[in-house]
Amino acid sequence: MPQTVALFHSFVGVAASMTCIAEYMHMHPAMLDGTCDMPNFIKAMAYAGTFIGGVTATGSLVAFAKLNENFLGKKVSTAAHAPPGGQITNLALLGASFAPLYPLLTDTSMSLNDGINCMMAPTIGSAVLGVTLTNAVGGADMPVIITVLNSYSGWALAAEGFLLNNNMLVGVGSLIGQCYKYSW
Repeated sequence: MPQTVALFHSFVGVAASMTCIAEYMHMHPAMLDGTCDMPNFIKAMAYAGTFIGGVTATGSLVAFAKLNENFLGKKVSTAAHAPPGGQITNLALLGASFAPLYPLLTDTSMSLNDGINCMMAPTIGSAVLGVTLTNAVGGADMPVIITVLNSYSGWALAAEGFLLNNNMLVGVGSLIGQCYKYSW
């Protein structure tokens, strides 16, 4: 059962990232011509949802593989494996993921292609970060990690709710995001 939950969380992460990028693309013309009320808020929520979704997607796949002890027919070690460089690597990935946020927020005439390139940084960086963070935890602690990743999927959902102006998504995402601290 935990493997199934982890696999479903990976789908939620992919959906969150794709939805946030798609909504950024949809809102881009309104942000360029000035008819968008809060362009920086929309950009920040799209960025946050994309980042959190990426960590959730790949982290959940690693958790699934460790619990299942195989992934796509290959044996997976359940031991903890820290990334080369340890936490410095994770901090570098975090910094690289958020570095393009500044130009995205400050350049009001950024083209759609440049904006999408800025949105790819949290997508790729967080995907790698999800692998390195989850892989650094042993298989026995994977149920706890799945709970944390569930929380992340809630926060990604809440970011999507802000982005789509949907109060239900904000509320449900916030509830899911808070549930991790009560489950262990």
